[in-house]
Amino acid sequence: MSYNHFKLTYLENDIVLISINRPNKRNCFNQQTWYEFAQIFQDLSQNPQNIRVIILDGQGDHFCSGIQLSVLSSGLIPKNSKNSTFNERLSKLKEFQECIKIPLKINIPIISISHGVCFGLGIDIISATNIRICTKDVRFSIKEIDVGIMADIGSLQRLPFITNNISKINELALTGDEFDSDLALKIGLVSEVFPNKIDALNYALKLAQKIKTKYKPAVEGTKKHLELMTINNEFTNKGLDLVARENQILMDSPKFKEFVTKKFSKL
Repeated sequence: MSYNHFKLTYLENDIVLISINRPNKRNCFNQQTWYEFAQIFQDLSQNPQNIRVIILDGQGDHFCSGIQLSVLSSGLIPKNSKNSTFNERLSKLKEFQECIKIPLKINIPIISISHGVCFGLGIDIISATNIRICTKDVRFSIKEIDVGIMADIGSLQRLPFITNNISKINELALTGDEFDSDLALKIGLVSEVFPNKIDALNYALKLAQKIKTKYKPAVEGTKKHLELMTINNEFTNKGLDLVARENQILMDSPKFKEFVTKKFSKL
């Protein structure tokens, strides 16, 4: 298995660390990155080595800064072209959603470690993992509101199920304000906070070692049924479909085109 935007490290024969590997770009995603993201989880789920636990982090100083700016600037403004219909753009967005949703389609438990910047898509990604921990210096933000769109890859659909303060989630989603590890722990976005990534990774490995001693079908069933009640339930999936459609309608508006053009000209 070979990937350009990810690094695989076998911590043990049946415990693997996936690292987003674009440190020079603060681990932001472009189209190739999200295709590889889906592929790497699919490949590991079919690996004859029988991977029992996956740990997910980012190379360098950051977990994920979101979508690559060039993708946003070229993709947000709808093209007045016969080759860019509403349904084609909607299909592309739903394909993107499915790529980030792949961790929910495999039987392997996933532990995510947020560190440095975890903005926009970074929160979408960790919200689809089973156990979320972070470092003390992490900075979170539901950033999509700042570019005039709704978060449409999972945050709005999953955060209400995995946190304990819906009012605060509304505040953070509507303002795009950054928040720190203390607040993330307080509202239940993460379960533990560590001084640095090494300590976080050591803790994640200990959890993985404990999980892998359990009876495999029971682990798989537990993961599946917890997800069906929270981050992979019927309402979440319907919500993802609805927000994809409504974001496309939003982005078709001339007022949005004017707003986002001014926004990116400043950037």
